[in-house]
Amino acid sequence: MRCIRFLAPLLAAVAVGVCAAPAGAFTIGVHDDDAFITAPAAERAAAFDRAQSIGARWLRINMVWQGYADLGLGPYERAVDEARRRGMRVQLTLTGNPVYVNGGRGHVARRPNVRRYVRWIATVARRLRGRVYAYGIWNEPNLGMFFLPQGKAGQRHYGRLYRAAYRAVKRADRRAKVLIGETAPSNKPLRFLAGAAKEGRLRADGWAHHPYQFVRVAPGRRERRYLGISNTAAMRRGMRDLARRKLLRTPAGKPLPIFFTEFGYPRQGSLFGIFSEGTRASYSVRSMRIARRADAKVMVWYQVFNPAATPQRTLWDTGLVGRDGSESLTYRRLRMVRRSLVR
Repeated sequence: MRCIRFLAPLLAAVAVGVCAAPAGAFTIGVHDDDAFITAPAAERAAAFDRAQSIGARWLRINMVWQGYADLGLGPYERAVDEARRRGMRVQLTLTGNPVYVNGGRGHVARRPNVRRYVRWIATVARRLRGRVYAYGIWNEPNLGMFFLPQGKAGQRHYGRLYRAAYRAVKRADRRAKVLIGETAPSNKPLRFLAGAAKEGRLRADGWAHHPYQFVRVAPGRRERRYLGISNTAAMRRGMRDLARRKLLRTPAGKPLPIFFTEFGYPRQGSLFGIFSEGTRASYSVRSMRIARRADAKVMVWYQVFNPAATPQRTLWDTGLVGRDGSESLTYRRLRMVRRSLVR
């Protein structure tokens, strides 16, 4: 791919500025491992430019075990350092291989070995001490493709893994925040957290959740199938209830703040792409505003660029910018409203 295609938003990115978000403020974030970890240097720079043009001051990175085993820590460390140079906070989610990666072999989602995971996250946290703002403990553990078993046994196992990982990160980098969950909006995420916490009263610096809403319901309208962006009130009640029952609280004994660490509306023609581009743009802006009003700490948009289709998988595409550099209406709308969201 020729990198020059992606350099158009440079001046817009500079205009936004690169100051880090003040403590407690709502933050826009992005997540696109293909763009920020494995792409050539010029394309990585263009991805940062595009991210900053929509006001992003947070970068989420998924470190899947197979990627770490194949690439080493270097590409991830490079992305962390570049994000920090641009005034962005970094969230790093360490997760084992999903069941569809490497034939289900290696450091995998099937009953993950707690000791191995703890050694891994401790190694990473020591190496990146002082540079990573927050660590997420696993990706979507309430979904079977990412974590097995499910049900009560899986909840208990995740509780044991989380508790050990929390302690390991705090020993390695005491100032780093540790987020529980990275839960998906389906499969009753609040019930999953309650089951995990029953393994032993847990502490966390926040709850990471992915508030996708894959139904024909406008953000903010009543929706019961997913714990999505329409259900921020239920999420806050859930955090208060878990804190009241002394199952899951901050170190100060308070309800967990909410971090929306993965979100997006898929494009038409891709998996779950049920809305026109105009509706997608409108719903995306409305969702960002709902997150801000709900006092979420961050709303992370998944995928900056539209991914290349492959014959091996159904295409997931929540990207904002085309492979040829074309800008979607959703991208233009998010860029237009960025100042009203992050102030």
